[in-house]
Amino acid sequence: MSQTTATATDDRLAQLLSELRPVGLLQTMLVEQLALAMGRLSQVDAIEDADDPAWVRRHAQVERSFYRALTEFRRLVKADAKAEAAATADAKVPEPAPPASTTTRAARPDPSALLRSFRASAGRGSAAKHRDGRAPARQRDCLAAAIG
Repeated sequence: MSQTTATATDDRLAQLLSELRPVGLLQTMLVEQLALAMGRLSQVDAIEDADDPAWVRRHAQVERSFYRALTEFRRLVKADAKAEAAATADAKVPEPAPPASTTTRAARPDPSALLRSFRASAGRGSAAKHRDGRAPARQRDCLAAAIG
């Protein structure tokens, strides 16, 4: 590689680094590959022998090298942006909303405990029973209100 070619490649590399702003070693290596491929492409284009199959093959090879590095660089940038967005979204997890009402409702009594209490009080002599053994209407209504 001649001194002029090396300087041109360095200039391309500096331009690409300022334009693409790679982050990390891998992205920087891909930008360097882009600069080298651009240099090789300009060398191949300087020959300009489109009738020669070897020239056509070499030109296609250098173009593939350039586009492969460019595609990989874009893929890495996109993946990094997606990972950064996910990290930002994880960091901004919203706090749960406070309860709608600050007053708490009284806990409902356990219906089975009420039923046991009702049966126990009905068995004592303090509660009156009907002739057929049913509980008085007032006790039934209180139990129904507690359960229902």
